[in-house]
Amino acid sequence: ALLALERRDLQRAFEEAGRSLKRAHHLAPQRQALTLRVELAAALRRYTDAEEAVERLISLEPAEPLHYDRLAQLSWERGEPERALKALERGLHLNNPIITQRHRALKAHLERLQERLTPLQPALPSRPVNTP
Repeated sequence: ALLALERRDLQRAFEEAGRSLKRAHHLAPQRQALTLRVELAAALRRYTDAEEAVERLISLEPAEPLHYDRLAQLSWERGEPERALKALERGLHLNNPIITQRHRALKAHLERLQERLTPLQPALPSRPVNTP
């Protein structure tokens, strides 16, 4: 529609915009139903169902950062922080400041946890000590 406008083909721009609006109108009820499904499944702790619905939302609206954020929240609630990080990584291409900030914070949090969980190595010499 924008290309047609640039060419000053108003009739074609109008037709393309109309088709886009019809598609958007068709998607809106589907989006609302999926969003309700996500929230209901999450409230019932049916995380697999909720994640499937979010994946469907992502397929419908791949440029919507809220979907990636919700997918990360579901993984976090499920006790899978690494999976939450991957969900945010999928949304980084959007250059959304909220997704970027949450990704950075979660990554730092996981790195700090990993440092605490790494067992302390006993102080061993780098090579065996010769004993008489």
